[in-house]
Amino acid sequence: MMVNPLDQHNKDRKLAELIVETVKRNFADEEFDVEKLRITLNISDSKLCSIFKEEFEETAKIYLLNRRLDEAMVLLQDYKLNIAQISYKVGIKNPSYFSSSFKKRFGKTPSEVMMNSHHRIHRETPPPLPQKAPIRQRQSII
Repeated sequence: MMVNPLDQHNKDRKLAELIVETVKRNFADEEFDVEKLRITLNISDSKLCSIFKEEFEETAKIYLLNRRLDEAMVLLQDYKLNIAQISYKVGIKNPSYFSSSFKKRFGKTPSEVMMNSHHRIHRETPPPLPQKAPIRQRQSII
């Protein structure tokens, strides 16, 4: 029996959506890797590789790293955590690896992004309104 290519594409698309959701739920877990993704989805290595090649046009390992780095970019712009805390929060336990991977992906270091965000926040804060001069009362001439 031949599998309809359209049916297979739809199944692969649904599996890709499941991958996206699974990664969103688990990327912060530093132990979550490609093997755990494969086990969670209960699919073979070859199937996982083909889905990533067709649907994401990158390897599963790069996809997982990029999602972690994308989330880090958002966190860095919030300016509430330091770089090491953000690294751990996105599931990368080595801050040095985090920084070098981040620079490779975005062309800027996490420190540069944080600094630019900090300056932007301060520039966007409107200046205080000028104090109004006290109203002088007219003296009446009687």
